[in-house]
Amino acid sequence: MKILDALKMEATENLRGGVGTVYCSDDFKVGNVVISCMRLGPGVSIGKHFHDDNEEVYIVLEGGSATINGCLRRMDICRIGSSHDCKNETDEEIILLSIKIFN
Repeated sequence: MKILDALKMEATENLRGGVGTVYCSDDFKVGNVVISCMRLGPGVSIGKHFHDDNEEVYIVLEGGSATINGCLRRMDICRIGSSHDCKNETDEEIILLSIKIFN
């Protein structure tokens, strides 16, 4: 059984102004850290958004690389005061781990 099979995933349309349906797990919170998983099908994106009170790390766990801020990558860090977006431009689903660290 894959880990995501055990997680409750909820569909969110056009997340942060993106395109398509992103499936998000419930957040797992420990202190000032919030961890969640997201599934993005081919062509699905998370719109550009600004981080004013947290840093966020995206790590692609399964599937191809994601296009993050216009660059093909498997990991990205968005610092406080910065913005980022994410798009699955592959022909397979990607699984993205999101780790947010709040001040």
